[in-house]
Amino acid sequence: MGKDSRYNIDDQSAVPLSSRLDALTSGQKALHNNFISSLKALQRDLVRSAYYLLQIRDRKIYRSLGYARIADYALAAGGLNGRQCRDFLAVARRLPRFKEVESALATGDLTWSQARLICTRSDPSEQEQWLETARTLTARQLAGKLPAPGVPSQPVASAAAPTVRGAIQEVKPLRGPELAESPPTHRKPVRAAPVRAGEAHHVTLKFTGEQYALWQRWYEAATREGPPAEVLLEHLLGGKAGACPLPIQVVIIECPDCGKAVFPTNRGEIEVPAPLLKAAHCDAVIEDARGNRRHTIPPRIRRLALQRARYRCEAAGCTNTSFLCLHHRKPVSGAGANDLSNLVVLCGRCHRRLHAADEEAREAVRNAPV
Repeated sequence: MGKDSRYNIDDQSAVPLSSRLDALTSGQKALHNNFISSLKALQRDLVRSAYYLLQIRDRKIYRSLGYARIADYALAAGGLNGRQCRDFLAVARRLPRFKEVESALATGDLTWSQARLICTRSDPSEQEQWLETARTLTARQLAGKLPAPGVPSQPVASAAAPTVRGAIQEVKPLRGPELAESPPTHRKPVRAAPVRAGEAHHVTLKFTGEQYALWQRWYEAATREGPPAEVLLEHLLGGKAGACPLPIQVVIIECPDCGKAVFPTNRGEIEVPAPLLKAAHCDAVIEDARGNRRHTIPPRIRRLALQRARYRCEAAGCTNTSFLCLHHRKPVSGAGANDLSNLVVLCGRCHRRLHAADEEAREAVRNAPV
């Protein structure tokens, strides 16, 4: 199959799918498992099967399992051929706009072939009349009555008024000034003020709440090394030769009862996004109500994991060596252990992205058709 440098896709046709599932997060695995379960009840669960396949395609979960194409995954996981995979995806994309078709399909009043034809070859506003027509027709007969693929079911008014000569209709193409609704507005170029030596210049930065909380910690760390502007600029440009990244410690306060977490900042408390909170639980120092502290990962195990990774991010295609943290392949809350086989070294960006992808997958499971 060749190799994809970004996703580390190798020819794994002989490797059973069940042995690849460790590559997925728990949320991504839930999407995969639900797709398989819905396929087993295909006749009564076609809507959910199509939905899950679309979610797996959109979130590129199939790539994490080593498949270059969604069709390869659909064949290995569900036995769907290329045409069936395309039909599933086409219907899943359009079905949210065809609620009446979805209901008829779920109750068995409409066959899958009829639903596919109505969804892909008609307009949502016409679904009621096509549903009535489909009750007395086979899928082949219905296909003969529906507009051909790519042909609109209703005439679309042209933007330009056509000139009619006999039976021939001509449309005059728009060119030049006719394309513009109003004459273009010409503005004088804005020239920046010259930079003078010794003069102070002010820069305005715009942050989200989470970005501001991180920026404040980074600024505080810079003030301990010298003038903040000079230190921050030095680290932005790569730092001195052999210098370590600017160390920061981000504080998160989490309520043990409701689970809500916030950043304490000099502008008030800022809510912590769920993906970042989960990433923090992987590799953090926990302080309890008595002031006692414990590491989520024993320091010795953490050092061994960093040594194994040669102090680099282990995500495919990433070579970052700064702001490294550890991620549990299987969460501790899900019986995952703090051993090297269950730990992977990631930079802060890749770690956050992984948990964000897991959260999106969980949201997709929650929003699945009933």
